[in-house]
Amino acid sequence: MGEQNLSNEYKAYFHDMPIDLFCIINTENKEILQSNPSFEYILGWKEAEVINKPFSTFINNETDIANVDKALSKIKLGIHSLTFETEFKTKNNLVRNIDWKCYVDAENQKIYAIGRDITQHKENQKLLMQQSHLDEPTGLNNRQVFLTLLQQELSAAFRYHHSTAIILINIDHFRNFNQQYGILKGDECIKQIANTLKTALRRKTDFLARFENDEFIVLITHNDLEKALKSAEYLREILNKNGKVTVSFSVCAIAEQLEKEATIDQVIGALRQAMTLNRKNGENQINYVANLL
Repeated sequence: MGEQNLSNEYKAYFHDMPIDLFCIINTENKEILQSNPSFEYILGWKEAEVINKPFSTFINNETDIANVDKALSKIKLGIHSLTFETEFKTKNNLVRNIDWKCYVDAENQKIYAIGRDITQHKENQKLLMQQSHLDEPTGLNNRQVFLTLLQQELSAAFRYHHSTAIILINIDHFRNFNQQYGILKGDECIKQIANTLKTALRRKTDFLARFENDEFIVLITHNDLEKALKSAEYLREILNKNGKVTVSFSVCAIAEQLEKEATIDQVIGALRQAMTLNRKNGENQINYVANLL
C-alpha cells in the first residue's frame, strides 16, 4: 500500500505536471510507454498518438537522432542519468527545442525523461548572436564577420581555383566632414552610404560589411580584377551622386591559379597600398596593386 501511494505521488509530481514534458521510454526498443498531458499542451500530441512509437519518430533531424542514440548508448555502461537536447516535432509540423533530463531504471528497463521547452531561450540566443555580428549604426555585418568569411573564401578560391575580389570603400576626408557638420550628420552620412551600397550591390552573393569608421568592404566572389574594377566604378558613380562627400575605392583580386593560398594580411595589405595611392593622387578614384598575387 505504501509503495502504491509513493507511486501515485511521483505521478502527481512528474506525469501530471503541466509545465514540462514527461515520458517513460523502454530502454530496449526506445519506444514511448507513457506520456503526460504536456505532450498535448506543448507539442499537440495526444498520449494515444505517441505511445508505442520510437522516441526518434518525433525528433526533427538526423543529427539530433544520432546525438540521442549516442547518449542512450551509455545505458549499457551503467549510466543512470542522461541529458541531451533535441528539436522535437509538433503535430502542426513545427519544431520545439527540448532539453531532456533522464533517469535510467535499468532493472525495469525504463527511462524516465523530463523535457523542458527551451525554444524561446534558443531564439533569444540566436538573436543575441546575430546582433553581436552586426554594426549597430548601419545594420551591416561587422569587421570580424567579414574577416571570418574572407578566410573561408580565400581557402575555397585556392582549393577550387576560382577568382575572387575584394573592394574597400573609403569616405574621402570624413574627419573634415565631421568637424564641419558635426558627428550626428556624420552618422547620417555613414548610414546613407550603407543603405546605398545595400541597394546597389547586384548579386545576392556579394557580401557587404562595415570595416572601419569611414570604410566599407565588399567581397565579390567569382570575379576577376577587370570585373571588380567595373563594379567599383559603378558603385563610385552611384555614391558620388550624394554631393556632400566623395568616396575612393581600393581593389584586390585573387587569381584563379595560385601556388599557395592567399592570406588575409596579404589582401588587407594590398588594399591599404591602393588606398595610399588614392590619397596621394587626390582621392575620389579607384586604385589597385597589380602584382599582389
